[in-house]
Amino acid sequence: MIRVIASDYDGTFGTHLGIPEENIEAVRRWQKAGNIFCVLTGREPLSAIKVLDQFGGVYDYLLACSGAVQMDAQNEIFHMEKQPAHLLPEIASYTLTLPVLNFRVFVGKERHRLYIPGREHDSEAGNLTPEDLGKLPYFNQFSLLFDTNEQAQEYCDTLNARYGTYINALRNNNCVDVPMAGFDKTVGLRHFLEALHVPQEQAVTVGDNCNDVQMIRAFSGYAVKNGVPELKAAAHGVVDSVAALIDQLLRENEAEAAR
Repeated sequence: MIRVIASDYDGTFGTHLGIPEENIEAVRRWQKAGNIFCVLTGREPLSAIKVLDQFGGVYDYLLACSGAVQMDAQNEIFHMEKQPAHLLPEIASYTLTLPVLNFRVFVGKERHRLYIPGREHDSEAGNLTPEDLGKLPYFNQFSLLFDTNEQAQEYCDTLNARYGTYINALRNNNCVDVPMAGFDKTVGLRHFLEALHVPQEQAVTVGDNCNDVQMIRAFSGYAVKNGVPELKAAAHGVVDSVAALIDQLLRENEAEAAR
């Protein structure tokens, strides 16, 4: 019987424009049945909280920064994965040689932005130098944006080859999320389930993009119909929406309970 759903946000549970009402209502049905719904996203805490709370905050837990920052329904942090910042200056200096659009470092609920020449008028413009980033106490994740998916993938490949013992670069379209080495959504979710004393077989995942592939494989998860081909190939099944998955799981749970 499934007790926990861990859903990606962007392209899965919602978008930058909001959350479909059918998904919100389905989550409420899931919770009313005594189950847990968590959002597991590459977004940093403030960005995720802003978009989710605009639509009623329908989640029991928020696992931000690919699961490296874990919060309850009141948005209080109860667990973090931290990495020392000593190599950030070197990585940031290298990144500035590329056509990167922004570079943000997340420390708990804090957001720090690297200054990128020529991007002064961008809404994500920053004022920190690479050396400034090295003075941070730690980071949970840093994230970057490129013009194209190809640029983002090339950056991931290069960064993982050079710094794979320090970080793990994960592509999501033209965005790159970079938690610590050996960490991704799968690891974050496992830590979360252990804290709740929920067996892995009682959890399921749902996503849409490349950075969801590992958690979909590990938890026999689902891809939404708009998901990328790589994810659909790895998924246990493809669903129209998070709402459709929830209704399917509620039926399956009810049937199992009746046996």
